[in-house]
Amino acid sequence: MKLIPLRKIMKNLLLKIYRGKFLGFSIVGGVVLVLGLSLLTFLVEVLNFNKIIANVITTIFSVETNFLLNKYLNWNDRKGSFASQWIKFHITRVGTITFNQVLYAVLVTFNTHYLVASLICTSISTIINFFGNDKFVFCEKKGACCNE
Repeated sequence: MKLIPLRKIMKNLLLKIYRGKFLGFSIVGGVVLVLGLSLLTFLVEVLNFNKIIANVITTIFSVETNFLLNKYLNWNDRKGSFASQWIKFHITRVGTITFNQVLYAVLVTFNTHYLVASLICTSISTIINFFGNDKFVFCEKKGACCNE
């Protein structure tokens, strides 16, 4: 596995921000967050769903909505099999959700305020998910990373 120097990663991130993909990715994330919280509130407060079941439904809705919006809005210039991209998207999410949970537990264990820990985890996961989408999920080149 080839390690990419931090300088190159930062340069690529700045180029992506400049080109608007990261901004679009962040907007999609914000929209999905608001929709998810609205759905969760509706299921629990209006329909009296169990909070755990409501959260599972909301998580599924949010992940699938996130995939569709990113595929058709942010990476609509990338061609590829819908099924392949969907599978790769979910693989990356399993990885980042697991990483997020472990990091959160470590931070809270070492007395980091739970909201600060959540903010740190979300920030790191956002960057990882962005590059995962750009270089793996919506990559046109089979077996290689996309290089724009």
